Amino acid sequence: MDSPVKEVEEQNEVIGITKHGRIIAIISPAPQENPIALAIESIRKNRKGVYLGKDLTLKELIEEGRK
Repeated sequence: MDSPVKEVEEQNEVIGITKHGRIIAIISPAPQENPIALAIESIRKNRKGVYLGKDLTLKELIEEGRK
């Protein structure tokens, strides 16, 4: 019989651990992608075509926010 960890790894299954018939823990496969890398990729993808405004610079916007 395979261990629960091996079963999760090989079959990409989620396993519930019970105590007196109640699930107290879940073993699931770890995400393969780095969540930080996914967030950065999403930001880069969503910012394409987005501009600060016509003839505005980042420095001008920062100064405006300080007023």
